[in-house]
Amino acid sequence: MPQYANLKQVIGYPPEKEFNVNYDTAKMIRDINIDTVEQLQYEKRIELQQLYTAKKLQQQLVNFYRISFLPTINGFYNYTQEFESNKISNLFQLHILILQLVCQFNLPIFTGFARLENIRKAKLQEQLLDWNEVNLKSQIYTEYTTALANYKSNLYRLSYYA
Repeated sequence: MPQYANLKQVIGYPPEKEFNVNYDTAKMIRDINIDTVEQLQYEKRIELQQLYTAKKLQQQLVNFYRISFLPTINGFYNYTQEFESNKISNLFQLHILILQLVCQFNLPIFTGFARLENIRKAKLQEQLLDWNEVNLKSQIYTEYTTALANYKSNLYRLSYYA
C-alpha cells in the first residue's frame, strides 16, 4: 500500500479515491529493450534552462549598472494656444501661441561609489550562477548514472528470474 500512496502523490491522484494498476508482465518484457547508450544531454533539462535564463538576466543587470555611468539627456515640449477677447464675437480672432521647450542634461559625477558597488555585486552574483551551473551539471550526471545503473541492475534481475 505505501507504493500506491506514493504513486498517487506523484501523479496527483486524490488520496481518497482508489484505482488498480493493470500490467502484462510478458508484454513488459518484450518492450523492455530501450536504448541505454544514448548520451546525457544537459540542455534538455528544464533546471539548466532556468539557470541559463537567470544568467542572461544577470548579465543584463550588469549591463544596466554599467550604463548608469553614461550621461542622460531628457527633453520635452509643450504647445498650447490661448484665445482671448473681451467680446464673444471676436473670441477666435486673437490668439496667443505658447511654446515651451525643455532640455535637461544629467552628468553623473559622484554617487558615493554606489554604482561601482552595484556592478561588483552583480558580477559576484553572476559568478555564483556559474558555480550553480557546474553544481547542477554534476547533480544531473549523478542522477543519470544512478538511474541508469538501477535500470540495468533491475533489467539483469528481471532477465535472470524470468
